[in-house]
Amino acid sequence: MNVNLTSKLEEMVKEKVATGLYNNASEVVREALRLREVRDRREHSPKEGQKDKVAGQ
Repeated sequence: MNVNLTSKLEEMVKEKVATGLYNNASEVVREALRLREVRDRREHSPKEGQKDKVAGQ
């Protein structure tokens, strides 16, 4: 798979790799996607206070 990034995003990826926290651009993108997945799950799950309402309690 090939992904096209804006020059700004490409520079951001290069900077992350340059810090040494990531070995390559693929690692940066994978981490970003994992974080997005976590965020999506949190946004789409009922909040603690709303769970009781959803369950009818």
